[in-house]
Amino acid sequence: MEDLVECGVNIINPQIRANGLQGLEKIAKGKVCIHLDLDRQLFPFASQEEIKSHIRKVVKVLGSRKGGRVGD
Repeated sequence: MEDLVECGVNIINPQIRANGLQGLEKIAKGKVCIHLDLDRQLFPFASQEEIKSHIRKVVKVLGSRKGGRVGD
């Protein structure tokens, strides 16, 4: 992903399970718009609260009050 950002890619669609939330934060936050693929393998086995917690955590770590645009 670092190479993609360096080459000028401005939006990525990574999988959270494959990349890890902290990995995505380190590599992409503030540098590229993230169209995240949530951990759908969790969904069939999780309670509603666990799913909501997963989404809140992702938004807290990767979210920005500036929105999804990068570079302006």
